[in-house]
Amino acid sequence: MNVQTIKKTEDVNDELLIDDEVICLIPWKGIAMAFSLTSLGLGSLCFGILSALGHLDEKYEDRTIAFFVVGGLTFIPGAYHVFIAYSAYTKKPGYSYSDIPDVDSF
Repeated sequence: MNVQTIKKTEDVNDELLIDDEVICLIPWKGIAMAFSLTSLGLGSLCFGILSALGHLDEKYEDRTIAFFVVGGLTFIPGAYHVFIAYSAYTKKPGYSYSDIPDVDSF
């Protein structure tokens, strides 16, 4: 591929225009955050299930609902963005890396 010009498009900050072909930059921090949220959510949901079934100590029974709430609030958006990242990686139509928010605060 003969690359002559690389410039940022004016309307979208996370795409490069190379010889009239748009190439999306991969938001690595956003994908890492999605995997972190998914892992934290799965862990919290597992602790909630174990606590609800009585496999944890009885003194932790009051935290069962909190585990389910935190697990649900972290797993759902994390799994959603992991799915988008996987779909963009496999080049499914309608999905791109620009759908994943980039985390610039780290």
